[in-house]
Amino acid sequence: MGAQPMEKNGRILDKRIGWALVILSGLFAMTYVASVSAGYLALFLLFPTALAGAVVSRVKFRFSDYPFVWPFLAYAGWGLVASLCGNGVATSLYHWRSDFIFITCWLLCLTFRLKPESRRWAILAYSAGMAFLAVSGIVQFVLIHWYPQANQWMVNSSIGVIHRFALLQDHGLRVHGPVNTMTYAEVMGLAGLVMIGLWPGRFWIGAALSAICLSALLASASRGAALGMAVGMLVLAATMVRRRWQSIWRAVLPLGAACGILLISPSVWGRLKTTFNPEQNMDRLVMWRVGLNLLRDHPLTGIGISQTRAAWPVYFHKEWKQYFPYQDIWSDVHNLYLQQAAERGLPGLVILLIVAGSMTWWCARTWRRRPPGPWKEFHAGIFAAIVGFWVMNITESAFQDVEVVMTVYFLLALAWTAEDTVEDTQAVK
Repeated sequence: MGAQPMEKNGRILDKRIGWALVILSGLFAMTYVASVSAGYLALFLLFPTALAGAVVSRVKFRFSDYPFVWPFLAYAGWGLVASLCGNGVATSLYHWRSDFIFITCWLLCLTFRLKPESRRWAILAYSAGMAFLAVSGIVQFVLIHWYPQANQWMVNSSIGVIHRFALLQDHGLRVHGPVNTMTYAEVMGLAGLVMIGLWPGRFWIGAALSAICLSALLASASRGAALGMAVGMLVLAATMVRRRWQSIWRAVLPLGAACGILLISPSVWGRLKTTFNPEQNMDRLVMWRVGLNLLRDHPLTGIGISQTRAAWPVYFHKEWKQYFPYQDIWSDVHNLYLQQAAERGLPGLVILLIVAGSMTWWCARTWRRRPPGPWKEFHAGIFAAIVGFWVMNITESAFQDVEVVMTVYFLLALAWTAEDTVEDTQAVK
């Protein structure tokens, strides 16, 4: 009899922790892109809550329950070596902490395992957050094309929230502003590839969300993100073909709706066409040469994490003035693989490729082994998104952008913990 109050109190505590996990995981999924500060706050609160839930539920920690443990630990471990052996040790160690953002993926896996219902609310929140970003980007596109005076009013507004939605004036007719930047274009590409399968039994909702996300990406005229999206769509179409021919339209429909924006805006289409034109990408070529020269002089441990900016004047190219006359120093060579090789050396590049290969291989294997069910197409979308993500990084450094990599880790956690259970089948119904 004496044990009953303790058991009852334990159940009450477990229920409260469960609700906290649901709310905080949903808040994180909705805000981490639109508001990094709010996303970090939710993550900060989620960490002790999940640990408390693990203690109450007596969860046993096993490496096999969490994705890519050894590749990520190797990545962070070599990051420490590169920081200690490179230039500006204090600065490198300060930025080295970002290597541990992958703990987010493990934390979400624990959360979804402790409270499967949190997956449902996280999916709903994620979809709402991506829809908000996509719609805001499309609205910005409409304003800058047909109502430029409205955008100018937002530029001059003294109200911070209004000013935040204004587009930058030095990027022509691109949707390239504080709310929908190129970083968010990469996020839109990831969301657009997974939305179809993320709503099992609600295909048209997923297709509509996918279409507006891809439309926002194209409105941004981000060439790297568009390249990754195109490759991801090819992968997604290939998975549909392998499953059954009549499913191809599921991948083509959102892409076709999104490409309509190219007919509306010749300026967007014109910029995307320059992707493979060397004469119109000389600035990137100069950046890449800087990265190669840094690697040549520091092949083993690199110059240290986030030391490219400090080293730039030493490796400055005079032709840079032709393309960025007002920008003498740059901190990004716009190629993740060259960036990591320059800052972490060749071993760091090899470890990064192992991380990328591990993610891609696991996604492909999981999709192939997945039995027919509500999450088969979601895993196809995850596979396509991960492939597209690593392709984006050929001309961007998305793996080093907090908003983008948080999206990747969130999607991986959803995929890692997905099962064909009643809860999952009803996740978004």
